[in-house]
Amino acid sequence: MDGHTDTLVTVSFVSSVLSFFGSGFIICNWVLFASMRIFFTKLIVYLSVANLISSAAYSLSFFSRRFFAPSDALCRTQAVLTTTFEMASVLWTVAIAWTLYRMVVLKAARVEQQERWYHVACWGVPATVALALLATDRLGEDRSEEWCWIAGLTPGSRWVQLGVFYVPLVAAFGLSVLVYVRVGRAFSQLAVAGVVDAGKEWMVQ
Repeated sequence: MDGHTDTLVTVSFVSSVLSFFGSGFIICNWVLFASMRIFFTKLIVYLSVANLISSAAYSLSFFSRRFFAPSDALCRTQAVLTTTFEMASVLWTVAIAWTLYRMVVLKAARVEQQERWYHVACWGVPATVALALLATDRLGEDRSEEWCWIAGLTPGSRWVQLGVFYVPLVAAFGLSVLVYVRVGRAFSQLAVAGVVDAGKEWMVQ
């Protein structure tokens, strides 16, 4: 590996390890402490599972370049895992934001009834997209050759990368910001009305 690629892969690996342990910590807390097992925190656990697997997938670049011979099968495996669970992470953040909006703003009851549809959307859609990209030979080494994802050498690959990951990521971020601003206003209104304690409202904000 040249120095530039080596640095990027090492930084990516360190970040992945930190993310892996952070996600693992959240999952362990869910398993060990019964008081945390409510529906909202369950969604955060699902997000953590997606992040954990995504982090493991990114770390494959480090191990494959240092300890294994180049392998197209390993590269495609990393690309499938990265595509699936990166997109799943984005969708779970939307699911969490939407659930919070329904609970606080819409005051919806039994929000947990939506869980099955969250699983269909947040796991099913990314897996379907990843398998479709694999079937059409769109997955492989990116042009930078630092990790395997949507192949950067195929025609129109940058548009595929934009449509599959970057556009949904920006849309999810914008939606989440709007939701949390609206939820924050709702909590402020509840505090003014005396429905919730002002100290609790500040903590939630």
